Amino acid sequence: MLNIVQANPQDWKGFASFPRALYAGEATFSPVPDHDLRAWFSGSHPCSSFLRFQAFLVQRDHRTVGHCAAFVNTRLPIDGAHLGTIGLYECEEDAEASAALLAAAQDWLLNQGCRTAWGPMNGSIWTGYRCMTSGFGGRTFYGEPVNKPWYAAQFTTAGFEPIRRWHSFFIEPSDTRRLQADQATLAAVAQQGGYRVRTPDPHRVEAELDGIHSIIEDSYSDFLGFNHLEPGEFRDLFGGLTKVWNPELIQIAMDAKGQEVGFNIVLPDPGRGVRAMRGGASPLARLRYLLHREANPAHLDLYLGIHRRAAGLGVGSLLTHDACQNAIEAMVPFVIALVSDGVSFVTVGAQFPAAEHHEYHLYAKSLIR
Repeated sequence: MLNIVQANPQDWKGFASFPRALYAGEATFSPVPDHDLRAWFSGSHPCSSFLRFQAFLVQRDHRTVGHCAAFVNTRLPIDGAHLGTIGLYECEEDAEASAALLAAAQDWLLNQGCRTAWGPMNGSIWTGYRCMTSGFGGRTFYGEPVNKPWYAAQFTTAGFEPIRRWHSFFIEPSDTRRLQADQATLAAVAQQGGYRVRTPDPHRVEAELDGIHSIIEDSYSDFLGFNHLEPGEFRDLFGGLTKVWNPELIQIAMDAKGQEVGFNIVLPDPGRGVRAMRGGASPLARLRYLLHREANPAHLDLYLGIHRRAAGLGVGSLLTHDACQNAIEAMVPFVIALVSDGVSFVTVGAQFPAAEHHEYHLYAKSLIR
């Protein structure tokens, strides 16, 4: 017998325990951090000011077999209403349970006035979204959507349709040299135009984050699902990256007048250490991070943005050229992460057909019956 439970704030621990059991023994799984779940359930998340939240569990014979959360994004109008999303989605390979769970979330969103639902998405593009659809069993990286292979079918069976596809590529050091060479011509054009690259000042983290935020607000404004963030919200969400960054790997592009016009955030991939923390933040979890992190990890090219006034002038190639050089010198793989169809980096798949390639999708459904 199936039962849908509308979760209360005190239910967050039970919500957190289900995926840990579902993925038990899987080395690539990294749970949503406990502090993030507590924040969602308590309404204290940095994005709670514009994301309404309700969690659901589906139980079969009193045993949890799936859960999700419905979000209302009050900063993102779609089809004349606030966008509804379904995220934090996990479910056993149980078609009946999945259908009931997704139906409950859709009903709640419809009652909140939403006309469209996207998923998997934890409310916004800033807080986790997309579903892996190929690349299962391969390598993974920090921030990659990792899920069960049957989730895409569970969404499409519920009437959702794919609206966008993304790709990630694991480029080996020998191929990184070829990728760098391909960027050289346009990088030179940018240099001739007076553009240069600097690294962030670790003593001015807040100011550096505010500069990156300003570029994002311009360069990402046409992205699918983009919604505005206040500078403080952005710092709260992404300031934690400074705990795992190497400032020498992060590039900020400057124009001839000294104005910031682009950035490329490349991390020494902390994924293995973060996964070892198992969602915790206790001293023991931090010790596990230190013991399990890689000594010389892949370079993870996670976020790149170019201000529109510098678009098409080779600035992206200049940033990528420098990022490739850092990976070449470290003799580590270069991971091009989560690039959308239509972005020039998608051609990397054809250029390096032997590179490990993962794909992800986002799905949408009209709630108007």
